[in-house]
Amino acid sequence: MFEQSVVFDRDETRSFIFIIEPRDSSLKINKFKTEQLGQLVIKWFNYFGDPGILKVSPFKYGIDSNSKFLVEIQQVQEEQDLVLKLEVPQDMRFKIFNLSPQNMNLRLDVWDQEQYDVKILSVEEGGELGYLKPNESKEFTLRLFALKCGVSSLSGLLVRDMIASKDIVFQVFSSINVDYE
Repeated sequence: MFEQSVVFDRDETRSFIFIIEPRDSSLKINKFKTEQLGQLVIKWFNYFGDPGILKVSPFKYGIDSNSKFLVEIQQVQEEQDLVLKLEVPQDMRFKIFNLSPQNMNLRLDVWDQEQYDVKILSVEEGGELGYLKPNESKEFTLRLFALKCGVSSLSGLLVRDMIASKDIVFQVFSSINVDYE
């Protein structure tokens, strides 16, 4: 960076701007495709000739967009429709949002590995959501069955992206009121 050595006075402070240029783009830092922009290394010698070095971690840029799987699920019912009846199958509507930077081809399924207070019996409508562009959303319907009164968490929805071949099981994606009647 410097054409010649720079000498600092003992109490002197200077500010520098470092411009980092990308290294070889084939370089990978971890299992995701990540660009290593560079690394800051400052070397010096004190008045007695002792060397010093300051080295920071490599500057990284971006993760491969295929590794991102960002979706959000929200209820779309009216307030009075958010209450389930104990041990009575009931349909409830939800909306799923694609928050990732790439298109998704989503399919929904039920993950029935654990015992939940509110069981998802089936995906009634919208199980094959199809393609969602970034920031796009689609609605779907779940058939729910409440096993316990009170406020319960809704868990166990499997969302599969057919393009990226990735699955995510939503644990506690909504709270449901369950009344006895």
